[in-house]
Amino acid sequence: MHPTIRHLFLGSRRIPSRQEYKFARLRAEFAGLIALVAIFYTVLDWYNGMTAFYLWYGIMLVIAVISVLLNRAGRYDAANFFILLTINLVIFLFADVDRPQGGVYFYFMCASVAGLILFSNSSTTIRLTFGLLPIGLALLARLYDVNILPPPSSDPTVSRINFLANLTIGMLTTVVMVMFLIARHRESERSLLGSQHAITTASDALKRSEERYAMALQGTRAGIYEWHVPEDRVELSPHWRSLLGYSPSELSHLSLRAFLEMVHPEDLARTSAEVQYVVKNQMPYQNEVRLRTKDGTYRWFQDSGIGKSDAEGNLQVVIGSIIDIHERKMAEEKIRQQNELLAKANKELDYFVYSVSHDLRAPLSSILGLTSIYPMSKSQAEKDEVVKMISDRANVLDDFIREVLDYSRNSRLDLKLQPVLLWQLVDELLAGLAHMEGYRSIDIRVEIPSDLTVVTDPERVKVILSNLLTNAIHYRDTGKDSYIIIRAQRTEKEWMLEVTDNGIGIRTEHLPRIFDMFYKAHDTSKGSGLGLYIAHEAAHRLKGRLEVTSVYTEGTTFRLIVSN
Repeated sequence: MHPTIRHLFLGSRRIPSRQEYKFARLRAEFAGLIALVAIFYTVLDWYNGMTAFYLWYGIMLVIAVISVLLNRAGRYDAANFFILLTINLVIFLFADVDRPQGGVYFYFMCASVAGLILFSNSSTTIRLTFGLLPIGLALLARLYDVNILPPPSSDPTVSRINFLANLTIGMLTTVVMVMFLIARHRESERSLLGSQHAITTASDALKRSEERYAMALQGTRAGIYEWHVPEDRVELSPHWRSLLGYSPSELSHLSLRAFLEMVHPEDLARTSAEVQYVVKNQMPYQNEVRLRTKDGTYRWFQDSGIGKSDAEGNLQVVIGSIIDIHERKMAEEKIRQQNELLAKANKELDYFVYSVSHDLRAPLSSILGLTSIYPMSKSQAEKDEVVKMISDRANVLDDFIREVLDYSRNSRLDLKLQPVLLWQLVDELLAGLAHMEGYRSIDIRVEIPSDLTVVTDPERVKVILSNLLTNAIHYRDTGKDSYIIIRAQRTEKEWMLEVTDNGIGIRTEHLPRIFDMFYKAHDTSKGSGLGLYIAHEAAHRLKGRLEVTSVYTEGTTFRLIVSN
């Protein structure tokens, strides 16, 4: 439409949609046709010398103008009602006085089609009302005579001209409306084809996206879940369930409480706090957590996701995933332990080098000094005393080397587990200590059931027990009747070996450090300070622990506790 004509019939206001523009243009064309018909018949009647209908032709022009004004103002429903009601009334008045051969009835058909088209987006009642109204008026005009207008000319020539004019105008009006419908149909068809193409494209893109998403999930082996917050319902994907050892038919959903019950107790507080943070702040989250699997064991997972809220800001759903990171966490834990062991080994190495330089050189220096004195001894008694002193220094050196070997074996050799009859192991060990000074002055009692058998590494148990018994004998209280009691017992979860003495005991301030390397709790100590450290490390290698309780001047109890 030319801009000037558009402005004249539609106005300068912006029409919001293509559909409204089309109907506004159709109303303008109807108004234009009404005006043209009025002008045509004015000229025709003037030519035929008739003036009776000039007023009604003027009314038709006014109807056309008002319709255009309503259309320009954007009052589309009012324009529809006005143009259809008035034009139906005008057609009825002309048909009432017209002979059937005049062709005015053609306009009822045009008005019916126009009503159906202009109200096509309205309710069915309105659409049928304006579609059937022209038919009712046509019947009324044919059956009853109102005769408001004067009758037209009865001249056959005039009637023939009127018939041809009415037929032509009616056909043109019908053609305009049919072309409008065809154009609307084509637009709808193009729109549908475009929508179909867009849907097909979107469907293909969605399919590719789903395939990539499925591949990504398969590649990351992620288990997906959806927590619907208002219903407190956690929907679980089949792979989520399989990661925890469940079949696809098991555990389709959980409540939040049931999910938290699957969390490892050590991770529960942190995970609960993470849930509260997500609910409050509605931010993406990530958490490493241990979850209980179907067989009761725990595995490490990385849990991450994001929440979605409604318009009021209330959290509605949380969508997340879990990825199995158990092997990685185990590797990290192993590295952490190895780093701790390395740091500990470096620290112990410093102590070890210092102590070795002292505890090896001191006895050797003494032996070298005594060997230089031996030739200068004048009597056999003096020589025997020197030899005895050399022997004592050599024994000290031998004990230190034995402790170093025990330390090396414990740190480097693997566990060799086997059934061990505890009373028999203790009996063999006591027989080996029988030569020790002060052994025979102590009452040693073994209170171990003769059938008590445990599965353990006997060599490490011997190292532990040998150090405990050696200390109990060495630090006996010579001012009272000394005793050592060796007990053992086993429960469903662990077994215990206990050594109790009534020796000189250990001061309270020394107890926290007695298992440190080269630490000596007594000024009278003749050892290297490695014994209890080695015993403690050996207990650790047995997956157990070494505990101590002591009261200074009253006695000491050591307990070796090992899980079954």
